[in-house]
Amino acid sequence: MKIRLLLLILALLTTEHLKAQLTGVINYEQYGISFTIPEGWVGQEQEESILMQSRTIPGIGVITTHTYTKSELEEEAKKGLKEGYGTNMQLQGELEHLSATAIGGIFEGKLEGSNAKSYVIGIENPNEEGLGISIMIATYPNMFTDKHIETAKEIYKSFTFKKVEKSDEIVEWIEFFQDVKLTYMDSYSSSTGGGYSSEESMDLCSEGYFIFGSSNTMTLGGSNYSGYSDSQKAGSGTWDVVSGNNGTLLLVLTYYNGSQDSYELEYRDDKTYLNGYRYFRTMEGEYAPNCR
Repeated sequence: MKIRLLLLILALLTTEHLKAQLTGVINYEQYGISFTIPEGWVGQEQEESILMQSRTIPGIGVITTHTYTKSELEEEAKKGLKEGYGTNMQLQGELEHLSATAIGGIFEGKLEGSNAKSYVIGIENPNEEGLGISIMIATYPNMFTDKHIETAKEIYKSFTFKKVEKSDEIVEWIEFFQDVKLTYMDSYSSSTGGGYSSEESMDLCSEGYFIFGSSNTMTLGGSNYSGYSDSQKAGSGTWDVVSGNNGTLLLVLTYYNGSQDSYELEYRDDKTYLNGYRYFRTMEGEYAPNCR
């Protein structure tokens, strides 16, 4: 049951008020997802999640997205929540099957280095290709009560999912990226003979998977190439184009380990830009994509 914490736990267990507070019904039409923040709680959007705090209940709530099925969520839950940066929480007791698409469980251990206990719910999106949801309500072990479990379940019951029809523009981008290599290049050389060159590439294959690679060459060093793949599956993960929160379109790379990278898309002057950086789009020759 993978939870992406990012830097959220910097605010863990505090009672400070969140800025840009979110309350009531939250609706992300571009993802076909809506839910309600419980009364007495306030939320704040982070880069890839929502952080919540209560005025009366000690602890925090974290809502994130994932791409797991229910069976995969069960497997992840049994492995525990391990995110690095001092986070290692293990399942306590048995998982609770909340519905055909959701499970819940109590976890205890270290959360960003702090002792913590939480109730976590993983929800599979009932719509094909839709994003699933993870809900965590966490606090110090000696402050954990049934109220934390009830809050997580209240949020879970408020979630609704609907199938999102891709817009014509999204379809155009997806077609534009079929079986292409996107390459970003950067280099620097100094008058003393030193310098470097770096290259990042992603092969976007029409079957829905991508291959990511990067290389760095130092004039006074060597060269290194790294490509990430899964021997049991094609490429490094899957790719898609979706609408972002601010109305922009995003290229989303979902790795098989559950992590994601997203790039804001722009096309101007016959050039392709990802997060404001130009990427060369090629399909043949030396820079052809490595698709089957």
